[in-house]
Amino acid sequence: MWDLIYGFTCILGGITLLYMSSGRVVGYASRLAYILNLSKIYLGMGIIAFITALPELITSVVAATYGASPHMALGDVVGSNIYNVLVVIGVCGLAKKRLNVDRYALRKEASIMLILSTTLTLLLLLTRRLTSWISSIFLLVYPIYLYRSIRSINRNELLANGGCRHGKHRCEAIGYLAMMIAYGLILVTGAYILVYGAMVITDTLRLSHLYVGMNILSLGCTIPEIAVSITATFKDEYDIAFGNVIGDNIITITLVLGIIGLIAQPEVTLRDIIFTMPFMIFVIILVLIINEYFKNIEKIPGLAIIALTIALYILETIFFHTSIL
Repeated sequence: MWDLIYGFTCILGGITLLYMSSGRVVGYASRLAYILNLSKIYLGMGIIAFITALPELITSVVAATYGASPHMALGDVVGSNIYNVLVVIGVCGLAKKRLNVDRYALRKEASIMLILSTTLTLLLLLTRRLTSWISSIFLLVYPIYLYRSIRSINRNELLANGGCRHGKHRCEAIGYLAMMIAYGLILVTGAYILVYGAMVITDTLRLSHLYVGMNILSLGCTIPEIAVSITATFKDEYDIAFGNVIGDNIITITLVLGIIGLIAQPEVTLRDIIFTMPFMIFVIILVLIINEYFKNIEKIPGLAIIALTIALYILETIFFHTSIL
């Protein structure tokens, strides 16, 4: 009993540190982007998406190197890709009566997510292991995606005045960068505490590492994305809100997953694949359907997505509760 209380206390403490430090990192990144005259699209899909993906990156790397828990890291990535989309888009849909989105941009980026997720599923079915060569492929995709994203932005938007707004702001930019690094260290600490608490619960309840990664770590790591996207929604900054979600997911499935595979190369069973990967693909297809046939994401679809999130959570709990990896 006390082990469970201790484990959940560590998880709550780790999530709190992740939330506080990620918010600070995002804040300083936004100020830095303002000084450098970066566009909102690049801010959402580039800087903010990368920074809000830091919890998944750090937590997954820590989990992959923490004893026998690479499956927890893999579950964190898969769960984050599921819950990022469902929770963030669902909550954003409830936050406003009508939520206008850039349908073309959402379709294009969601299609990339679908291709990556389907490719990953097929490769795992063939190898039953996240091998180093699979990881290398996904790692190579990330810089290509980043380059394509930057190239798609009009140069006049990216740098309005040839760089920094004022020369006197250079020292200020260095200060923002230093604060980002400082809060990044707090982010690492929070990740260690979160993984440790999850391991305590896993060992006490004899839960599947994959289940804990998908349903505890991943939900905790979506807090930065949820906070950023909801804040952006209330400010009518939809490019930032949805660019953050889509960009973050592409980063986790390429950069984070690639690093995990190079570190641990976890094995996966057919049961693991059947009850995890199809959900991730289904969520992306759902986004494409909503984007194609709904002119706007309204409250009712938002409520339906939240209900689907809860249903998936319960379903995963039923299937993985008695599994021991």
